[in-house]
Amino acid sequence: MLAGEFPASRSHFDAGLALYDPNSHRLLTRQTGSDPQVVSQGWLGLVLFCLGFPEQALARSRAAVEEARRLAHPPSLARSFSIGTRVLSLMGDDAAMDEWAGQLVAVATEQSYPHWLGEGTALRGWVSVKKGAVAEGVSLLRNGIAAYRATGAELYIPHYLAPLARACDIAGQFDEAMGSLDDALQIVERTGERWLPPSCIATKAGCSCDRSALRLPRNSIARR
Repeated sequence: MLAGEFPASRSHFDAGLALYDPNSHRLLTRQTGSDPQVVSQGWLGLVLFCLGFPEQALARSRAAVEEARRLAHPPSLARSFSIGTRVLSLMGDDAAMDEWAGQLVAVATEQSYPHWLGEGTALRGWVSVKKGAVAEGVSLLRNGIAAYRATGAELYIPHYLAPLARACDIAGQFDEAMGSLDDALQIVERTGERWLPPSCIATKAGCSCDRSALRLPRNSIARR
């Protein structure tokens, strides 16, 4: 999925969910840290969105959150919110994203999950920017990304750098906007995470001649 191979990813997640038996596989949660069914549902939701099925994607994301709540397993709940908020952010459902990001922050704060706290903070920052609170939003985005990266995590960083770049552009901070895109592209080159970056590349190309032209498309993903 992270390499942008969405049809193959869908097949794998469908097969995994079909094979899943809660009676015999639930104990895998102790080994993996999160419930396999919850995680597979969440990932499948993101894959379905990338394949152009937003309604199915949202249904899977909601199913993941509901199952995690039923299990009352905080790591699974946090992961379901983490993956689900990405779907909502790409759909442009700001109200739902703000709600789930807030719940992600609450769970992460209560359970001391620094990487998920960083993600939730960054997402709430983007919502703040879209509501017009640009300075507050930029600050939340910066702090959230910094907290997430401080854990050593690099996965999904381009997804959070893209809205930071746009937010900085709105704020007139063009150097930081361009720097954020450069950072995202370097991560893509280093890690091979290619489900999001074509939008970053297109934006970077559009900004090379005129920095004031920096605008990210609404759905910043690669469709295959």
